[in-house]
Amino acid sequence: MTRPSISVVVTTHNRLRPLNRLCASLAEASAAGSDFEVVVTVDGADDGSVEMLSGWLDRLDVEVVVQDQRRGAAAGRNRALAAATGDVVLFLDDDVIALPGLIERHRHVHESDESAVAIGPMLPPREGTQPSWLRWEAVTLQKQYDAMRRGEYGPTPRQFYTANASVRRAHVVAAGGFDETFTRAEDVELAYRLEDRGLRFQFVPDAAVIHGPDRSWARWQEVAYQYGRHSVIFERDRGRGQLTSAYAEWKERHPLNRALARLCVGHAARARLLRSVAGAAARRDGGRVWERLQMGLCSAVYSASYWQGVADETGLGTSVWAGRPHVREALA
Repeated sequence: MTRPSISVVVTTHNRLRPLNRLCASLAEASAAGSDFEVVVTVDGADDGSVEMLSGWLDRLDVEVVVQDQRRGAAAGRNRALAAATGDVVLFLDDDVIALPGLIERHRHVHESDESAVAIGPMLPPREGTQPSWLRWEAVTLQKQYDAMRRGEYGPTPRQFYTANASVRRAHVVAAGGFDETFTRAEDVELAYRLEDRGLRFQFVPDAAVIHGPDRSWARWQEVAYQYGRHSVIFERDRGRGQLTSAYAEWKERHPLNRALARLCVGHAARARLLRSVAGAAARRDGGRVWERLQMGLCSAVYSASYWQGVADETGLGTSVWAGRPHVREALA
C-alpha cells in the first residue's frame, strides 16, 4: 500500500503552556524526518494560543482553526477534521508530549491495515510529581495497557482516547464525525460507530506520548461523575453495554471500595465527608504506606463519584445498588 499522509488533530482551550510543549515535541519529530501536518482548533481561548501557534510556522506545517466561542472538544475536533487533508488523522490532546517515533508508528499501522484504529499509550510524566489523584489515574491506565500487552484482553472502543489514537480520516467522516451533544466520552462514542463499520482496534505500545493532565481535585471528581452519567446515556440512548460492563467490573473492586461507594451514593453528607478526608490525605506527602492509603482513597472517591453520576442519570438514587433488573426498568 502507499504511504499514507498524516494530519495531527488537536483541540485546545486556554492551555498555552502545555500546547507549546506539544508543538515543541512535534517540531522535533518533523526535524527527524516525519512528514505530517498539524491542525489545531483554538476553542474560545483568550490566552494567546493563536499567537503562540503562529510562532511555530517556520518549524511545523500548522493550520489554526479559531472558534470565537467555546463549543467543546467534539466540535473542535470536527472543525479540525474539516480542515485536515491527511489520509490518516492522529488525535492528540493538548497536554501530551509526542515521544520519538510516534508519528511513524501510527503511520505504519495504517500502511498495513486500512481498516485499523490504532491506540497508543499515555505514559505518566518522567520528571516531577503529580498530585495523588492524577497518579492514581496514571497507574490505573498503565494496568490497562499492561493487560493488553500481555494479551489478557484486546483493545475495544472503550480504550479509544483521543489523547493518542489514529484512524483513516475517511472512516471518521463516513461515521459522521464526533457527536457534539457529548461533553464527555465523545471519543468512545465515535469509536463505537467506527466498530459498527467493521474497523479493527489495535494497541500499539511503542506509539507513546507523555500525558501531563492538570486537573484539580474537584475537576477530577467531576470527570468521574460525568463518566457515570455517560455510561447510562450510552446504554439507554445508544444501546451500548457501558453500564452492563460497569456492573460486571464492580464485583471485582476491593470490598472497602464498594462499601464506601454504597455508603456515599445518594447521601450528600457522607459523600462530602469522604471527599474531605480523602482530599486532605491526597495533598500530603509521605512514604510508601501513605501512598497506598492515598491510592485507596482516590479509588474510593472515583467510584463514589462515578456511581453518583449513574444514580442521578437513571434517577434511581440509592436504588442503583438493587441490581441490573432494577436498572433495566429505569432505562426502559
